[in-house]
Amino acid sequence: MNKFIILMLLSMPVFAIDVQWSKGYLGNCDNPTERVDGTPLLASEIDHVVYQIKSGDQVVYEALMAGGCKETFIDTKLYVPPGDYLLYGYTVDTEGRESVLSEPGVVLTVQKARPKAPSGFR
Repeated sequence: MNKFIILMLLSMPVFAIDVQWSKGYLGNCDNPTERVDGTPLLASEIDHVVYQIKSGDQVVYEALMAGGCKETFIDTKLYVPPGDYLLYGYTVDTEGRESVLSEPGVVLTVQKARPKAPSGFR
């Protein structure tokens, strides 16, 4: 039984984002629609979402999305060096209650651009 569950988990799709370090990217997410007890969570009850870029257990960068998930520019050139990271988020409601961290994390690869080809060959 345990082997079957593990195989099912491995066959699920894995999402990844590749971005060029000098350009940054637009981070986004989907608002939750219910609480952990199954009751509805209205968009008006979401105070903010915290969008995290993590390397292992270390938070490299956090962006606050006031009012819930929305496109937010992530300036990798200023805040996130080239490397491999995981993206997570958590929701804070209008009464200050925090959700658990989203699982699984989305893979983020920040890479420098390829070098230009040489020129001036004679």
